[in-house]
Amino acid sequence: MTDFDVGIVVAKPAEEDAALGIGESWEPVRYPGALDYQKGIIEGYRTILLRCFEQGSVYSALATTDLIRYFSPSLIVLLGVAAGYPGETSQGDVVVGSLVCCYEYEKVEDDETEHELRSYPSDDYFLNVARRLEKDLLEVPCSPPEPATTRVKVGPIATGSKVVASAEFRGEIRKTNRKLLALEMEAEGVAAAASHAYPRKPFLVIKGISDFADSVSKGARERGDPKDTVRDQWQKYASTASATVLKRFLQLTKDSLEFPAPRTPGSEPVATTLDPPKARETEFLQLQARQASLRLGALDLRSKFFPEILWHEKNRKKNLYRDDSEQDEQIILPWVDDPIGPDLLRQLEKDARDRLLESKEGRCRLSRDEEKALKDCVENLNSTRYPRLVAPPTKVFLGSGVKSTVLQVPIADSYYGFTLIMERKIDLPSANLLRDSHQLNSLAVRIAVTFERDGQHWLEFQQRSDKNFTYREAWDVTAAGYIDREKHKDPDDPQRLSPWVASKEEIHEEAGISRADLRYRDAFCFFGVGMNVPTGQLDILGTCKVNAPPDPDRPTISRKVKGYDRCVLEPFEIARFLESKVYWVPTALVTLVLVLEMYGFERQAIENAFSRLHDRLFLEPYQRIG
Repeated sequence: MTDFDVGIVVAKPAEEDAALGIGESWEPVRYPGALDYQKGIIEGYRTILLRCFEQGSVYSALATTDLIRYFSPSLIVLLGVAAGYPGETSQGDVVVGSLVCCYEYEKVEDDETEHELRSYPSDDYFLNVARRLEKDLLEVPCSPPEPATTRVKVGPIATGSKVVASAEFRGEIRKTNRKLLALEMEAEGVAAAASHAYPRKPFLVIKGISDFADSVSKGARERGDPKDTVRDQWQKYASTASATVLKRFLQLTKDSLEFPAPRTPGSEPVATTLDPPKARETEFLQLQARQASLRLGALDLRSKFFPEILWHEKNRKKNLYRDDSEQDEQIILPWVDDPIGPDLLRQLEKDARDRLLESKEGRCRLSRDEEKALKDCVENLNSTRYPRLVAPPTKVFLGSGVKSTVLQVPIADSYYGFTLIMERKIDLPSANLLRDSHQLNSLAVRIAVTFERDGQHWLEFQQRSDKNFTYREAWDVTAAGYIDREKHKDPDDPQRLSPWVASKEEIHEEAGISRADLRYRDAFCFFGVGMNVPTGQLDILGTCKVNAPPDPDRPTISRKVKGYDRCVLEPFEIARFLESKVYWVPTALVTLVLVLEMYGFERQAIENAFSRLHDRLFLEPYQRIG
């Protein structure tokens, strides 16, 4: 099933109607054995909506768990109504929960009852966006039953299994947290399911205030009592207000780096020329932290992909980028003037030398690996120029003359010594400062070679040797290596670095395939940039096809390669091959998915084949298997 951007959970028909009212293109989705879902679009975000069977946290937890399992939304939102606290909120206000506080847990003894408060914090980034809505009155597209002004307030929300219509009990709940703004019944289930999912899913609780949980605003009514009609009208208004806040929230995030709305065909920005990119390292680091790890059903690929929209493209053949200016879809690596400051470089070198001296004089203890890492870092701070990625890769549409699409991967100068900070986990004050402010991992290429034999497509693999510091003896696609500023210049434009040249050289050096079989640019296709979650390594992922099958018995020519193997390019064959080898570089799996799609296999077919692998592969560094 396709991943969604936003998953909405509601508990009442009025809440469901309000959510449907802020979106478009809704259509039902039937899933075996459970709930009825509806999918649609809200402010450009692919949205999946479901209503729980009943009110309460048990049903909301079950619904949210199914929502994550089947549709994997990037953000989960609980919409609907809640009771407010007089003086803190007014009827019609909307509360966005900064903290979900569960008041039902108690320790009961003979002479006293002690509350055991459990809580779930909401995601900081999404809360900061919601706080931008607090300063203005909210315009709700329907009228309240009584005159009211509607405001957005961010604060803690209490949740439990009781329908509360008692001012006294409402006050007792507030003793658990004096800052409570509202109380309701479903938030614990949503928060617990989202927080305990793997990977964790960010969630938001957005609730409109329909009453005050007292006998006046929520007490029992006789059938036909006019106050009963007013209460229903407040529930409708509060539901609509909460949905309106979600709509405004998504309007604020859809052009952000942290949570952008996917572009739909025809909505992409079109430029006539490519503007020089700017360094946006801090934003890119935040985006990396915000984005969830890629999944195929239950299988966590331990990877991320940039730009993420390209991972979700359904037609892979129309999203292949070549290092060729004559092609309609191109990949370029524009330079950005953003060197790492010399003061930071000097401080890092000083910190490393001081730590080594302290170890030599017996003032601290370093392991052999730690000592070697510091020495290697110092030695490589001014040598081996491997560029780093300094802004999010972006897809740009050019509309001048023949329309074309450019995948921009902005790079800046760097050195292998900075990569070692991440690769060897170097712990120094200056190293930690650099890690927080710069993308230190050097940019690499990871390339899969395919060929035809006996009427079938095959894919060539390599096993890394124990000379690799990370992923020793792990399996990988055909070749991978850092882009080198001196070795990988474009022969047609020496001012540019060429992913084609980098890929060609790595394939020759690691896989032993002749350069003569790799000389054509248009035989190489690139998909985007993959990120290895355990190490932070960033790779331009791609593939190329060679005319002649590589000799299966050829000797390895690189000290970094232990051996070779190959497999038929078909989802279930690849899945069996992955399982047989056990230990893999994470972004190799992402590359395989993209190559399979390029050869016409549907994502669902690939997911079906790979689904059994979720607990059968090792994807972490520094492991020896077997």
